[in-house]
Amino acid sequence: VVIVDDDDESIYDHSCRPTCHTIFNGIYLTIRIISNDSNNEWTINYIDLLDTYENRQNLLYNNYYFHCQCKRCLENNNRNELILLEKIHYEEQQMDKFINKNDYLNAYQSSKNLLNYYDNILPYYHAYVSLQHIKHLKLELLLSETISDIILQSTMKNTHERVQISMGENHPLTQGIRKLCEQYKLEMSIKQRQIN
Repeated sequence: VVIVDDDDESIYDHSCRPTCHTIFNGIYLTIRIISNDSNNEWTINYIDLLDTYENRQNLLYNNYYFHCQCKRCLENNNRNELILLEKIHYEEQQMDKFINKNDYLNAYQSSKNLLNYYDNILPYYHAYVSLQHIKHLKLELLLSETISDIILQSTMKNTHERVQISMGENHPLTQGIRKLCEQYKLEMSIKQRQIN
């Protein structure tokens, strides 16, 4: 992972499958490389990647005066992408609804579905994916009585790694996940001592 601190992020071209993304941390903007599958061309997304092909093209043309010619847009299978985007938006709404009702088990299932859907449309280390992994970990911790410790440990490790690469070591989200994982491990250690 390479970090590029830059005063002018506009030197990066747009792609709907970006190789980099912008992370704001207070007054600082960091461009982070999240993928290396575009022949060393560094690209960021100027618009919401979870928007439809038509909306992305219109937004880019109306705001930046070009139509996107990235691999995702050129290979556009509009029907499949529309179905996937509808599933994503539906599961996001369902997950939020379940969380508001304290129905964490169903929220957890929606979260699992979202992670699978995101894998089909977003880069592995994109911020959207990392943020969903944080939500997923928190749901697992809320359900820790019904989820094995091995699964929780794996999710913690994976989430911490993703957020660290996606956001950076010093980003508040990375530090928050590290503290959350340490707190869980401490609580498990205390419970284990009480059992023995």
